[in-house]
Amino acid sequence: MLNLLYILKREILIGLIVFIVVLSQPALQAQQLPQYTQFSLNPYLFNPALAGTEDFVHLQANLRSQWTGFKGAPQTAFLSGHTTLNKETIGYGTHKKFARERWRSAGGIFIHDKAGPISQTAFYGTFAYNLPISTNGTRFSFGANAGLKSFAYNPDGFLANQPNTNDPTIQTAYTSMAFDIDFGFWLYSRKYFIGVSAFHLLNNDIRKNDLPLVATQSSGNLARHFFAMVGYKIDIHKDLFIVPSVLVKQVQPTLPSYDINLKAVFRNEYWFGAAYRSGDSFSAFLGLLINKKLEVSYAYDLITSSLGQSSIGSNEILIGYRFSHKPKTICPDKFW
Repeated sequence: MLNLLYILKREILIGLIVFIVVLSQPALQAQQLPQYTQFSLNPYLFNPALAGTEDFVHLQANLRSQWTGFKGAPQTAFLSGHTTLNKETIGYGTHKKFARERWRSAGGIFIHDKAGPISQTAFYGTFAYNLPISTNGTRFSFGANAGLKSFAYNPDGFLANQPNTNDPTIQTAYTSMAFDIDFGFWLYSRKYFIGVSAFHLLNNDIRKNDLPLVATQSSGNLARHFFAMVGYKIDIHKDLFIVPSVLVKQVQPTLPSYDINLKAVFRNEYWFGAAYRSGDSFSAFLGLLINKKLEVSYAYDLITSSLGQSSIGSNEILIGYRFSHKPKTICPDKFW
């Protein structure tokens, strides 16, 4: 019992340290990455270290229509998938083997996002490495994304309110592409998870000649984004548990923002929950897993910012499929 209390205190301390480190970073540029309400269903999008932490090949697709009714509002779509690459077969009953087994994982992400005259398309490949750090089942994973990110600017239909439409830099459409790298760490067990990640590590310039920096900040570079995520599983009943989690985001020159999420899971087949995004919205979501394979989930955001006067909210639908595979890995993170 004392040993369990010691482990729990150590895990909570690690989580507090992670958050202090992230929140104490210097103010980081306005956000260039899409946002998602159902991040608790696919945290892999925010951290490449998540690749291969599940005991199945996981494919997911998401469609998000943000600020419905607002002209030029963001529209986002993604497709992601990841799996383990290990050769060993590890079952749930082989706890000792799980405590010492290591494996490699791979994944991929395709994202298309459009907001007004600006659109961006990105493709990333992921490689991750997963290893044990204690005999109680606590594991540590680290991973990286590498890929290409394309930006495009098309002013057609968006110049009516510009004070000087004769400016050739505003009227000129263009595209630009840059190489990009992300990195992340993930600490997890059967009861909790803690992760930190950094995106746009290379801070690459995506300017093209002397055309306007409409898709970027004044520097014309991919701004570095930092994320931290923490969650804990609370068992309510043998068929019901809840998972409160927090996602902290920071990108210069703004202050950190956060998403608070509470998800309830019944019989590992149905889930529902609520979320709050600081200064932006309240959300509700629900979904189900069909035949332990097909997952469908829907979320609605009620806008609380001034944009709510021009929008009826945001809608998001997620569809996923879980392919059983051999070799098999233990998945102590069933709750996220």
